[in-house]
Amino acid sequence: MKLLLHDENSKNFLREHYAAAIADAVELYIVSAYLTHWDSSIPAPANVKRLRVVVGIDFGITRKVACRELLNWMPADKLNDFRAAEGITGFHPKAIFWKTASGDCRSIVGSSNLTRAAFDGNVEANVYGTLSAREFAAARSWIEDMCEPNLSVPISEEWIEQYQEGQVRPKRTAESQPQALSAANSSQTPTPVIQFQLPDISPERAAELMRRRRGQLAIFEKGRGQFQALFRAAAAGNVSSADFYAQINQLWSLKAGNRLQGAGWERRGAKADFCELARAFVSILDATSAERDSVVRTQLNNLRKTANPARKAWFSEMLSLHWPARYPVLNKPVRQFLAENRFRPPRRAPEGVRYIDLAQKLAAALSRAPAGYPAKTIAELDYLIWAVAPGNEDSSKQ
Repeated sequence: MKLLLHDENSKNFLREHYAAAIADAVELYIVSAYLTHWDSSIPAPANVKRLRVVVGIDFGITRKVACRELLNWMPADKLNDFRAAEGITGFHPKAIFWKTASGDCRSIVGSSNLTRAAFDGNVEANVYGTLSAREFAAARSWIEDMCEPNLSVPISEEWIEQYQEGQVRPKRTAESQPQALSAANSSQTPTPVIQFQLPDISPERAAELMRRRRGQLAIFEKGRGQFQALFRAAAAGNVSSADFYAQINQLWSLKAGNRLQGAGWERRGAKADFCELARAFVSILDATSAERDSVVRTQLNNLRKTANPARKAWFSEMLSLHWPARYPVLNKPVRQFLAENRFRPPRRAPEGVRYIDLAQKLAAALSRAPAGYPAKTIAELDYLIWAVAPGNEDSSKQ
């Protein structure tokens, strides 16, 4: 253990420790009660496999300019790992945890938030130390729990635009601290930045749609093992792409009753490399729950690089069938729903990041739904959004 003590007349080398941690990390977790400054001169992590940065927004203290700095600093393939703790009451941690390529686990925990003064000027006390593998796993799990969509949301340019900062009260120190805008901001429970307008459908029609969607999922569930066996056989090279295409159309169809979307992909999908898709899907099947979003993100980015034509509607439906509470079918009405709610992904986001961003924001919308709202999973919400989209069966009833 090493003490990092700092006052206005001394230097604690906290910036240097952060820079070294970021450079060495293969796993990196940063939490801060608020964010008013990010040192963009620190190089972004080159070797990090897992990254989470969660900041609080209590009292509007977090600054927009700092959020933009950090969002621009984040690696493009991990943009939705920068999150705001919108659903956490009393979010006040100040810590960084990281693991190196050699397996060493370390942390800095103490009084310093992500502010300029905390690194240069304030009176601060932090502890730098080594963690056991068990302690690091506990810290990782603690932060992963914060990243559930009902507790935190990805920060994007649109989120920053709509976020309300607190007023700044001048201080004698170099850094002014923002203060609450109003009594409404003085609560310890942050107000969500984005207010979702969920589809409004008559109870009778909603019940019919939910019955239909739940029926489709129930039929799929009975044949889940056959789907997974086919995926694993193709991933292992025991089934050709052409044979996979023929067999998947026997297992999954409108006639079988387990297909969520309509016709349209078959002609283009026939040209896809289904063995490549199967290898990607098996890696997702085999991922832990905590790792799954990251694996989905990576695999979709890889499929984009090879321009696999079945990576969007078909692949996302396979995800939605297997994990209906977690993943949507990738379709235009769902993307339009987020655009109308001004909650699109970050501008630099590659394809996999955009899909996970979509999934997590739909989950956030559902977590804020009023009591009694008909949709209980993303697959069900997806269907309601589709039903009220222009040109679809319920849009004329809005």
